[in-house]
Amino acid sequence: MTHFKGDRKSIWWDLLVPVLPFVFVLCLLAMPGEARSGEIPPNVQRSFRQFKEKWFTKLSKHCHLGKGYVTVSKEGGRYVARYKCISKKVSFKLKHTESKTTPYVAVLKYSEDEYISVGKTPEKAKKGPFRLNDSKLVTEIFPYVKGKWRY
Repeated sequence: MTHFKGDRKSIWWDLLVPVLPFVFVLCLLAMPGEARSGEIPPNVQRSFRQFKEKWFTKLSKHCHLGKGYVTVSKEGGRYVARYKCISKKVSFKLKHTESKTTPYVAVLKYSEDEYISVGKTPEKAKKGPFRLNDSKLVTEIFPYVKGKWRY
C-alpha cells in the first residue's frame, strides 16, 4: 500500500475497495425486515382472507350468483337454464407499496363460471345436469387504507 503522487492508487483506495461489500451488507441488515423483503405482516394477510370471503358473499348476493339464481330462457325450440358462480380456483397476491396512505394492495383473481342445462321444458332444463358453458377471468385490486381493506 504505497502512495504514488499523480497516480490514482492511494492508501484510501486500497482500504475502501475491500471494505465496501461489508458496508453494503451491514446497511442491508440494518433495514427493517419489511423494507428489506417486502413481506406482508400476518395480521394484514389474515384480514385480507376474511375480507375476501365477505366480498364473495356480497358478490353472490348482489350479482345473483349460485344455483339459487337459475334463469330459464327459450332458445330455438328448447329451454336453456343457466346460472353463474365464482370458481373455486381463486388466487391473490398482497403487495407492499411506497404509499403511506395505502401501504398494501391486494390483487385478487378468480373465474366467474356460467353453467347451463338444456331441456324440452323449463322444469327439465332447471333439473339439470348442468355443464360449464363459459368462464371469465376477473381481476380486482383492493387498497389497504387506515388499517382496513376497501372495496
